[in-house]
Amino acid sequence: SPAEAQVGRYTTDVPLTTVEVDCVNNVQEACLVAFLRYHQGTGVAANPVKAEFYMKRSCLTGSGIACAAYATILENKSESKTAAARAEVIKYADMACKLGEQGSCKQSARLKAETTPAVAPKAAPKAIAAAPTPKPATTAPKPAAAKPAAPSAVKGLTMAQLDTNCAANQKDSCVEAMMRYNSGVGVAKDPAKRDFYLRRSCETKHGPSCTTYGYEMSQKPGGTQFQTKRIVADYAWQGCVAGDADGCKLGVQYVTDKSVLYGDRNKEYDILFGACNADYVYGCSSGAYWAQTDQDYRLAAKASDRACALGDKSYCGKSREFVPLIQKQDMRAEGVEYARKTGDYAGAVAYFMTNDRDRVTIAKILRIAGPTGIQKLDDWDIEVLDSWQWRISDIHQDFSP
Repeated sequence: SPAEAQVGRYTTDVPLTTVEVDCVNNVQEACLVAFLRYHQGTGVAANPVKAEFYMKRSCLTGSGIACAAYATILENKSESKTAAARAEVIKYADMACKLGEQGSCKQSARLKAETTPAVAPKAAPKAIAAAPTPKPATTAPKPAAAKPAAPSAVKGLTMAQLDTNCAANQKDSCVEAMMRYNSGVGVAKDPAKRDFYLRRSCETKHGPSCTTYGYEMSQKPGGTQFQTKRIVADYAWQGCVAGDADGCKLGVQYVTDKSVLYGDRNKEYDILFGACNADYVYGCSSGAYWAQTDQDYRLAAKASDRACALGDKSYCGKSREFVPLIQKQDMRAEGVEYARKTGDYAGAVAYFMTNDRDRVTIAKILRIAGPTGIQKLDDWDIEVLDSWQWRISDIHQDFSP
């Protein structure tokens, strides 16, 4: 280990909370620094448990040295004599080997020679690199004001007729009323009434009106205040889902501002990928970043390719890194479906215990199996479940197939 708990830009005066948050976001240097600080007791009480946790995180971000060290620690633990623990050591030794640590290649070969698992474990794929943090869209794209013009069918209506129709949620009449008060054609200009009909037009799902109202709010005094930003973001989203690309573009900057959309990932994705589909590069790069964070690797790959095509070179070639992860997700889904169709719960669980050890997938299979199917598991599988301190009631309560 380095003599000082400092790596790259993470000097000793960088707060530990910042380092830990960055590590959770897959910044390899941050994970290494967090490990060193807890290991050496630099600026914080030494904590072997947390040090081991961040060593593992460092490995998962692609540090071969960390994977090698973690595999050695696991092997030295007394419980490593069980089949499940030995498989875990092999997993991390294989990861280190793939990352260039020759000593770990020998360690893995030795351990594999000492045991004969039911199914030969696959080497874990190289940990995927963290997605490039997308450049923020700091300036809201200005939408065209009060667009488009209302259809000619309502041009000949009186204001009283427009008002009646708008109250009945007739979109075209609301837009026409807003346009008249905005331009002063046939009525005196009235900003307050124009704003009223602009909001009503939005309520009838006229996307450009939602976008325009949100943008104008963002430009008023107090437009940067948190509550105002939430309102702006919501109007941008309404414009976006109503088909106005400018609404999607306007909303992109608010997706990266935590909690503005109340953590509603569906709304955030509506905005990001609506903007991406409208060839707005920040929508694609941000969409790729968040899709990778959410482990939706197909969507991340698609958005990465689009971001690259639109000029963000940091995402060029990124989609190739998602291929093995997409394949793994497909394999897990196929395993669950196999168990559902065939009833071979023991075989499916044994396969994932040995090859993948993805607990969510195993839990899904066990939930499908039910108490009767679980009784068919072999002793080794039960031993592993016991080591994970799983209770059947927890499996049924916390996971759904």
